[in-house]
Amino acid sequence: MQTLSYQFLGATPDYWCRLDSLLEAKWTREQIFSFAIPVDEQGKPETCLMYDHNYTRAAELGYEAAAATLQDTPARVPCVARDFNRSQHQSTVTTEWDLVCERRVLYSTTQAAVEVGKFAGALLLGYTIDL
Repeated sequence: MQTLSYQFLGATPDYWCRLDSLLEAKWTREQIFSFAIPVDEQGKPETCLMYDHNYTRAAELGYEAAAATLQDTPARVPCVARDFNRSQHQSTVTTEWDLVCERRVLYSTTQAAVEVGKFAGALLLGYTIDL
């Protein structure tokens, strides 16, 4: 049961790049997605990449003015921080420790650490209970 519970505790809700400067400027989620988040081959927003814009300047200009200044498609860069869809899962191991994108490898590492701990505990506690 403990091993299976990890599948529920470690659920991964939808996520996207968080751009604090645009959020503070009261941009809507749709505006942020259209301005800052590239789409993949299936037409879905990228979850780990964003466009390389000057977001502080864009927040000062406002959405319409910032969108009008775009000339070329900028380079794509990895997200610095992410927002999670909290309506799917309020809090999980994945959301608390940001175990997505480049940190996804840590998700399986945490499960392996739990199993190593169980193994060591079984050996040590089995020995000490016999004393």
